[in-house]
Amino acid sequence: MAGRHPVLGTSPDGPFDKNVRTIYLAMGCFWGAERIFWNTPGVLNTSVGFQGGTVANPSYKLVC
Repeated sequence: MAGRHPVLGTSPDGPFDKNVRTIYLAMGCFWGAERIFWNTPGVLNTSVGFQGGTVANPSYKLVC
């Protein structure tokens, strides 16, 4: 992923401090759930998308 997060202004690719950890969460609405974390202390970056499955680059319409 390239560029900067449009809200947080951070790079999704790091570099990150050695103490930074990644967490994957499964939630309903991508962007509604992601927004919760924008103001959460300690969250450096957020990214939404589909996880798992066998289709490369699935669209929202396809998975529904």
